[in-house]
Amino acid sequence: MQQANIRENIIALIQSSKLLISTGQWKQVRKVLIENTPMLQSCTPQVFGEILEQTLIDEEKELLLALLRGVSMHWRDEDFKLLLKYFYYLVQKLRAPVNPVVLEELQILSLYLSQKSIEQQNVLATVLPFRSLCVQTADSEEIHPRFLALFLKSCVLSKSYSVAGRFLEDRKWILKLEEIAVDPCDALLTYYYASIIYLGVKDYLKALQCLKLVFSVPSNVVTDVAVDAYKKYVLVSLIVKGNLEPLAKFSGLFIQRQLKNYCPEYLALAKEFAQGDATQLRQVMENHKQVFINDLHWGLVKETFKALLRNNIKNLTCTFLTLSLEDIASKANLTDSREAERMLRCMVSQQEISAVIDQRAQMVRFESMNGSDAFGESSMKTSSTVFAETNRCLDLYNQLFQFYQNLLVDPQFMFHEHSPEGEEMLDHSFC
Repeated sequence: MQQANIRENIIALIQSSKLLISTGQWKQVRKVLIENTPMLQSCTPQVFGEILEQTLIDEEKELLLALLRGVSMHWRDEDFKLLLKYFYYLVQKLRAPVNPVVLEELQILSLYLSQKSIEQQNVLATVLPFRSLCVQTADSEEIHPRFLALFLKSCVLSKSYSVAGRFLEDRKWILKLEEIAVDPCDALLTYYYASIIYLGVKDYLKALQCLKLVFSVPSNVVTDVAVDAYKKYVLVSLIVKGNLEPLAKFSGLFIQRQLKNYCPEYLALAKEFAQGDATQLRQVMENHKQVFINDLHWGLVKETFKALLRNNIKNLTCTFLTLSLEDIASKANLTDSREAERMLRCMVSQQEISAVIDQRAQMVRFESMNGSDAFGESSMKTSSTVFAETNRCLDLYNQLFQFYQNLLVDPQFMFHEHSPEGEEMLDHSFC
């Protein structure tokens, strides 16, 4: 009987709130909900489900979401799946633009759901509801940063990288940052989690772009997120650019100086990477292996080592036209000719270089190729341009040399009286 009374009282509360909503008094609705907090906290999931079936129409979806936030804070852990079901059901009926008051209630509720999912080790269950929340509350292409951060966080913790990757690729997502209620921390976490997603799908260039944006968020203190992001930035910059690029000018100088004090092992790795010596780089990796493992960056460190080997091979294509596999292995600091052949095949398949391998002669012929490499660099384009200009100069030289040879056997020239004017006109010092 008590639950029946609670149901009737909440329905009456919904009816009175609808009158306030019709006149645009959402702040008054929030005040009413706060005043009735004891009654709302007595509402069980079953009672709310009955209210949902009885009162749900399109005009009430925002009110019911605000109501759900009030009634669910004291539900038991066993009711989490039911709470998530109600949340997902109501969110799917939202349409932008969402009322600012409801948006604040949604921020609190979604953060609560994220924390509870982590406590219960059921983060995967929040991926689709948070994805729907991002879509349904997006104003045009602008997504609220907290919702996007929570969605990406759920994908990272549940290792649903492909789900988040497709979402980021399908939508030209723009963070909605002009709202007064927006927390800069949400924007920072959004870029941070987005970088991890791109690392998960091995899109290193976009990961680097997101890591740069992490440091675009104003901050006067060095946070754990900033330190971890900078460690990733060092490694990804080496993989993509082949060197440690400085952070953008809009990043705070104070933060940049302080960050270097938190990651000496990564800077030592970058220093050896710049030397191009794979043996020394491997030694640094082994010396600080435990640090990299504890930071969960060992996989990225190994990718950095592979990037150095690829860079060494690319440098050979700018200098040599043909080389033996043994020479490539020696000059690029590879183990043997087999590893050299494997690396070459991999780089050719990824269109990083253009080369022909003669297995019988154990020789490799490098060819020019147009376009950019796998990471968006223009190194191969530059190399092909140099080769093209060199060939053009050689052709011009051959034409001029042949002209000179023909001139030497020309009877008119042979019997022509050599004069100072003739010497000046036939100057062939270019040879």
